[in-house]
Amino acid sequence: MAQVILKDVTKRFDRTEVVSNFGLHIKDKEFLILVGPSGCGKSTTLRMVAGLETVTKGEIYIGDRLVNNMPPKDRNLAMVFQNYALYPHKSVYQNMAFGLKMRKHPKSVIEERVRKQAKILEIEDFLDRRPDELSGGQRQRVALGRAIVREPDVFLLDEPLSNLDAKLRVHMRMELIRLHKRLETTMIYVTHDQVEAMTMGDRIVVMKDGLIHQEGTSLELFNQPKNLFVAGFIGSPTMNFIDCEIIRKNSSLYAMSKGMMLKIPPEKARAYDKYDKRNLVLGIRPQHFYSTDLFPGKIEGNTFKVVAEVIETLGSEIIIYLDVEGQIIVGNMSADTEVSPGQKFEIAVDMSKIHLFDPDSEEAIY
Repeated sequence: MAQVILKDVTKRFDRTEVVSNFGLHIKDKEFLILVGPSGCGKSTTLRMVAGLETVTKGEIYIGDRLVNNMPPKDRNLAMVFQNYALYPHKSVYQNMAFGLKMRKHPKSVIEERVRKQAKILEIEDFLDRRPDELSGGQRQRVALGRAIVREPDVFLLDEPLSNLDAKLRVHMRMELIRLHKRLETTMIYVTHDQVEAMTMGDRIVVMKDGLIHQEGTSLELFNQPKNLFVAGFIGSPTMNFIDCEIIRKNSSLYAMSKGMMLKIPPEKARAYDKYDKRNLVLGIRPQHFYSTDLFPGKIEGNTFKVVAEVIETLGSEIIIYLDVEGQIIVGNMSADTEVSPGQKFEIAVDMSKIHLFDPDSEEAIY
């Protein structure tokens, strides 16, 4: 079993607490993503699992072993770093074989494992080259191959794709997903890129200020964010946050803000009924705005006037920055939407997809 368990793990540097009472159970063979902004403690957490940082408080288990005081070499982990960490004077073969050689594996075993993984990673033609003779993507494959040949219990990956160009990042994401399925090994992957997190992991843990703010699948985080931070961090373009007042009119509830008065559907109104005459934060994802010309069946109470400020054309879709009486919101609409900068038009909101948040606690209301 290669499960990893962190129990109330805390890390302090001098007086600064960078990870606080971190508790998480990573299942055997799970592909888990730690995601959050720079400085949130995700890499420090990974390094504590690896044994590269000491634990100030709490316990870390790998399988059934308590590893707090166990040196990195005895934890049977393999780590892939952001900067590849390859030996520049060694060939690809020597880099991949180095860990096995240090553990006194027979030459025949080293040869078999290196060539097998080099074939899988499509770097078998580069085994005699040095890292400076390879592209960024090839070097990343070598770093992965060096980790894989060790056949560890757990893979730790610390932003391994951040140095690659956009096209190669997409390709390597797919390769890592395929690799995880093939190896059936526990993987813990750290990234600040929410697109990587959403597309790769079995489960995602969103961190901020050393704390877990939410964990779940990509759909759970997207559709049911627990607070303003998660709602704003997950999803691209980011969710729109609009200060609003909840009012009752003719037995219906509305979210009212400058330039808009949106009717809350009955199935959602029950959850918000007690917030009548309260100020809340209305969250609307850019994907849930529609031009009324294209919206199938105009729904009373969910439309308002906007002015198109800036338009970004992405081929199959357009990103529009919209002015609503001085307030800028972002819409992600179909490329069929005919609009030009400065144009006034009407948009609709899919009110079944809205989110409301308490401005004081920043917690979502469901």
